Order: sequence, then C-alpha cells, then structure tokens
Amino acid sequence: MSKKIKLSRLVLIIAVIIAVIGVYAISQSLDNIHFTVINFDYERAYEDEEALVSIGSRLTGTDEEHQGAVYIKKQLEEAGLSNVHIEEYEALLYEVNSASVSLIQYLPLGNLPNPVYEPVDYVHKVDFVVQGYSGSYEWSGYIDDLDIVDVGDGSEGDIWEDAQGRAAIVTKYAGSASNTELFFRASDYGVGALILHNTLYGEEIGYIPISKTTGLPSDRSSYPDIPFFMVSKDMGDDIKGGINSDMKLRLDFDVTVGKRYLRVVLGDVRGSEKPQEYVMLGAHHDTVYNGPGAVDNTVGTVTIIELARQLVKFNPKRTIRLVAWGGEEEGLFGSYAYFDAHKEDVLKNCKMYLNFDMNNVDLERGNSLPVSVSDNTSIKHMIKISNQLIDNNPDLEKYDVKISYNDLRSTGSDQHVFARNEIKVAACWGSGSWEYHTYLDTIDRVNAESLSLGGRIFGSYALYLANK
Repeated sequence: MSKKIKLSRLVLIIAVIIAVIGVYAISQSLDNIHFTVINFDYERAYEDEEALVSIGSRLTGTDEEHQGAVYIKKQLEEAGLSNVHIEEYEALLYEVNSASVSLIQYLPLGNLPNPVYEPVDYVHKVDFVVQGYSGSYEWSGYIDDLDIVDVGDGSEGDIWEDAQGRAAIVTKYAGSASNTELFFRASDYGVGALILHNTLYGEEIGYIPISKTTGLPSDRSSYPDIPFFMVSKDMGDDIKGGINSDMKLRLDFDVTVGKRYLRVVLGDVRGSEKPQEYVMLGAHHDTVYNGPGAVDNTVGTVTIIELARQLVKFNPKRTIRLVAWGGEEEGLFGSYAYFDAHKEDVLKNCKMYLNFDMNNVDLERGNSLPVSVSDNTSIKHMIKISNQLIDNNPDLEKYDVKISYNDLRSTGSDQHVFARNEIKVAACWGSGSWEYHTYLDTIDRVNAESLSLGGRIFGSYALYLANK
C-alpha cells in the first residue's frame, strides 16, 4: 500500500472521528440546555379574537384597520410592555366601496334588454369578490351592459382579440397565470372587464370566490381602470352559459385606489443587559375586505397579544419585541416598510424573527401544525421545546407538530423581508382553513387551544434566545 493511500485513509478516519465527536457534542449540548416553557391563556386570547372580529374586516388603510391597531396597542400597554406605539407608513392602497353584478337577458338582436326577464342579481362577497386594485365602472344605462367572451385559461393568443370592449371570463386552473399577469394582459387587449372563474380554490366549500391582490409590474406606473373580480364556480357556469343565449353583464363598481396609511403596532419586553439587541415575534393584523379574517390572521394577532402578557413576566437579557403588521395582504407592505425605515438597526440587532400566520388547527379537518425554520440549530431547539411541552401537557398530544427546514425566502408572509436579508426566521402556520380569504372565515372555525401550542413553542424559544 502506498504512503499516499495510507495518508488518505488516515485523513478520512480523523474526519469521521471529528464528525462523531461533533455530533456527540451537539447532542450533549442540547441535553444540557434548559428551556423555560412559558404559559399561554388561550381563553383570554379567544376574548381578544372576539373583540377584533367584532370590528369586521380590517382591510389595510381603512378605519376598521385603524380600530384594530388601536385595540392591539391598548392590550400591549395594559400588559406592561415598554415603548408601545403605532408607526404609520404611506402606501398605495384600495378600498371596495360598493360592487354589483347582474346577468341581463337581451332580445335576440342584442340591442335591448328583454322586458320579459328579470335580471339575475348576484351577491357581493358571496357569489363574487372584487380583486385588489380593480378599477371602477359606473353603470348609467343599458348601453353600458357588456357582451361576454370566454378566453379559456387566459393564455396568450388570438382569443383575447375577441375580448376588446367585452367582459372576458378566465377559468382559474392550477398553474394558470397570476392575477397580475391576467389583469395587465386584459388591459393591453382593451378588455371591458375581467372575470376569474374559480375552479381552483375551496373545493370543500363549493369553490366560492376568494380575495386576492394584484401586484404592480416594474414597467407599469398605475393599475388598469377596468373591473376585476372573481366569481364562484356556480356563478361562472351561469355566465358561460349565457354567452350564446343573448345574455349580457351589468356591472357597477366603486373602488377607491390611492395613497393611505397602514399601521404597524410595536411593544417591547425590555432587555436588562443588552436592550438594544432583540428577538422579534410578529403577525399581520390586517384582513381581506370580504370577511372578518378570523383565522387569517386574527389568530396570529391574538397570539402576539397573549405572548406579550406572558413574556412581560420575565426579565430577559435582550429585548423581546412584539409586532403586529398592517399591509400584509396587499403585498407585505407593513413589514417591508418597517424594515426599510429601521434597516441599520434590524440588520445589526435583530437576532431572529418568528412569525405567526393562520396558526390555527381545525381539528375537524386534521391535526397538523407546520412550523418552518431557516436555521438548523433552532430546529433542534424547537423540537425539544415541543416535546417538553407535550410531555408535560398530555391534552396536546392530539396535535402533530411538524418542524422542518425552509429558507422562507419564497413563502409569502411577513418573515420574507427578514429571510431575504440573512436574518434567522421561523414561521408557524396552521391547517384546515378551507375558508381562506372568503366571507366564511369566521370565528366559529377558531380552535383557541391550538394557538397555545405554536405560541408557547415560539414564545419559549424567543425567551431562550433573549437570555442566551
């Protein structure tokens, strides 16, 4: 055997020994770590849920969103946090003031409505939902009724040529173009109105329409001024059935698009030794316009409020910062605006950001609580906290906590800007929320007990990091 081969084997053996020692050291180190598992009063969190849901939908920039922010601020103050305040950031936002849609039967020549037939009126927020940054459309007489054309899945092609000046209906399939692509494509072709036929979301609840926003491409300075809305599967079938039956669409949309203020609510459990350094826990407090957003994301908001009450009982070395973001539904506006305004401080002093978004588990539909973490050491720590928590609370054994790695740079919630800037992040989700972004996202689907599970895992880990 040559000296080179002997040397290579020796190097390999040494590398294996070092690796084994390293794994053993990490294992021993983890065994020696003591995690303080915090409490969580989920019944009190449910009272906060009731209070916020009673405000109604809290679309960013509206009076209701401001009421929600004021409520959160009051709870953080009463909990005893320091530096509690609301920061406001200006953003281009929208508000749906009113919307109506009807199918009108016309005479065979298509010049006048048929007086024999009554209009088929649809229910706003139930049968159809206006999409973010839709244009307005003022109906003043039957001359404003629109012919309808089916453009399939909305792919590029000559079929859009037939949609000029008409209402174009696009079928939403898995993998079909985004809201942004379709909206601007419709505008480029001179479409009179754009309709998304929902055959994709919410099969379990009958494919009712959902609220989604629209981005602004880098080569555009404003949004198209055409009505843009999603319809339920049933309503879409009605519309398509009317294309060859002398039916037209009657619309009246009043949508305001303009600069308004979003709110970010913050409060600190101030650190005793390194107060300038902090661990941050956050959730977005805004909702879509067409429902109270009980799961998305009032549950995350009330988790933050209850964590404030629990964490203030401790005296951490570093600060623990609690935050409720506005503007998430429009495109993560609040978290990005805050990061930009405090960039130097966040990059220097934020040790980790932990996010709650729809962290509710609907036990009638499953028991999974997914947790995504961008740092492998944190995964090991959270698994230990989770095991410790469940071992000491047998009533929580019914939940399946799934903690796994994800860099969280492509997953849309408020951890996004932190992850993209190389800050460690974690996100606690939930499961079973079929009512996502619909009028059915109501408090009767909230399982308050499940909020305590993610809340205690993240809150306990934040406390550990603050004392590390």
